[in-house]
Amino acid sequence: MKRLLLILSALVPLLVVACGKSDPEELFYVPGQIETGTARSVTTSSALLQGQLVTLREMPDREIGFIWSDHPTPTFDNGASQVIEELEKDGSFSFTVSDLTPGTAYFFVTYLKSEGVTYYGKIARFTTVGPVDMGLSVKWANVNLEAPSQDEAGAFYAWGEIETKEYFNWRTYKLCYRTNDALSKYNYDPDYGYVDNKMVLDKSNDIAFAALGGRWRIPTGAEIKALLSTRDNPGYSWKWMTINNHNGWLVTCLEKNNSIFLPVAGYRSDDSLVSEGDFGMYWSSSLREDRPDRASYLFLSYNSFSVNSSDRCNGFCIRPVCD
Repeated sequence: MKRLLLILSALVPLLVVACGKSDPEELFYVPGQIETGTARSVTTSSALLQGQLVTLREMPDREIGFIWSDHPTPTFDNGASQVIEELEKDGSFSFTVSDLTPGTAYFFVTYLKSEGVTYYGKIARFTTVGPVDMGLSVKWANVNLEAPSQDEAGAFYAWGEIETKEYFNWRTYKLCYRTNDALSKYNYDPDYGYVDNKMVLDKSNDIAFAALGGRWRIPTGAEIKALLSTRDNPGYSWKWMTINNHNGWLVTCLEKNNSIFLPVAGYRSDDSLVSEGDFGMYWSSSLREDRPDRASYLFLSYNSFSVNSSDRCNGFCIRPVCD
């Protein structure tokens, strides 16, 4: 028994020292303490980090926070950190990081300290929005709007709306009076409602500009056609591939040695996500010229590419551009 006590007394200091390390990868992730959430509202220079305290019991000298870095293993030594003073009632917490570099991958992790022991959540990542020179008239964003990485869908938006939502149909569409023949903005045909003869989204209805500011915006139909035309240009390559279980097209400008990945993330209709992994739909800022209740969009699949039009109330992805 004395021998066992001596062995245990020797092990305890080693365990405490191990738990005090600042490197999350050297610490084994222990579920049931703290979890790292996702990054939301990602812009060119900021992101909203989210976390969840799992154990809500009182802990002496408790400290909760985030660590973030452009290093794949964020630590107190190679990154920045923020202590969180207040939690929501359910234990969730968040913090907006700023002064980030555009077009850069960042990694973040939650931590919990108490009585000299540090617990970590799993490491998560996000990529800030940045311009990619594809040799065209505008620069294309490296990620979809609200997407934490190049292969993810991001948020879905109805045409001309600047907030996402759960249900996508004419009854919830904000630029009409519950039906497609009662449009309140962007219409040239009296049979479809109020006429203002607007054909391209104003800044006030451009979610890319609302989210990113500056010279960012949703591409026009002509700019989408220009990107699509590079399929027939020997200076570009289009390669179908799967990244992290997300299908899509990797488009490369060979002269610039730059690429963008366009995931085929489906679309939203009513409360359903449709054709995820098979079809990609990206809004333009342009109305269809013969149907004001429809707008132009980029359509992508494994064997089909086109500029089509769809009901404005549907929820599509957004890939911003900047001048």
